[in-house]
Amino acid sequence: MAKPDRIRLLTAPHTDTTQALLGVVMAGLQAPQKHLPCRLLYDRRGSELFEQICRLDSYYLTRCEQAIFDASAAQIVQVADMPRDVVEFGCGSARKTRALLEAAGGRRRPMRFTAIDISRDFLIGSAQALLDEFPLMQITCIAAEYNAALTMLPAASGPRLFLFLGSNIGNFDDPDAVAFLTSVRAVMAPTDHLLTGVDLVKDPALLHAAYNDPEGVTAAFNLNILSHLNQAFNANFAPEQFLHEAVWAAEPGRIEISLRSRCDQEVWIGAAGAHVRFASGERLYTESSNKYDGARFAAISRSAGLKPVNQWLDDRGWFAEFLSRPA
Repeated sequence: MAKPDRIRLLTAPHTDTTQALLGVVMAGLQAPQKHLPCRLLYDRRGSELFEQICRLDSYYLTRCEQAIFDASAAQIVQVADMPRDVVEFGCGSARKTRALLEAAGGRRRPMRFTAIDISRDFLIGSAQALLDEFPLMQITCIAAEYNAALTMLPAASGPRLFLFLGSNIGNFDDPDAVAFLTSVRAVMAPTDHLLTGVDLVKDPALLHAAYNDPEGVTAAFNLNILSHLNQAFNANFAPEQFLHEAVWAAEPGRIEISLRSRCDQEVWIGAAGAHVRFASGERLYTESSNKYDGARFAAISRSAGLKPVNQWLDDRGWFAEFLSRPA
């Protein structure tokens, strides 16, 4: 069992996850193109479903990234100056992160790991599992949005390695990706590094299969956002009245994920005291997943004040890890 003095939990102010979020939700639901913030996908149930997605045969991203770490984790941490202080945005189960922590000597020497995730309960469970595996590690859990977490980071004890894995950067459109990476760059010391997992452009059929699995797990994950809204904001969405859709949009270079209303319907958002109407066939946009080539991502990094240092690809060239540092 993990010792209490080896883990601490920090949470964002309550208003960050209630009234402010409600305002974002209602603005999205009342927009001409209805949309929701993708962070709402990751309550505890959503996080559990996403872990199931990562184990699906059709979801190549996790396997490709794990293959890179299996082959190159030692080289990655060596190029990143063997950090003892690791910070991960959207850590989830931290399953892939273990290879990097172990390569950095996490089983043999003291290390500090800062785990950031919006799902508090899931975050604590992941941290407890890590502590059992790495007896010399200390973990700070930050249950918050990324930008809020940046203001809550513990003081650095030396060179840090920031991690943004799993192609989570793809959830941002390019201007927002630049803005987020600029915020990360602002808290980095000259000796720090950032490792970003990036999904590369490939055959649209492979992309379509990854987000439309025959098992229906991705559909359940997407529909769970409605159940989360029901619980968080006293709404009465009927998830069975919506259909999961994920399509490849070639010109912006992304998978666009939405829920399509199966009928004319009206939903009550109790916390806002308002009704939202959906026409039959109307889309509710929930998430995008941008796919990159090296030049596009390098341009984003440079615009954020980051200097590319190295990159690693899986054997098929489907996925990449880009290491950068402050320019």
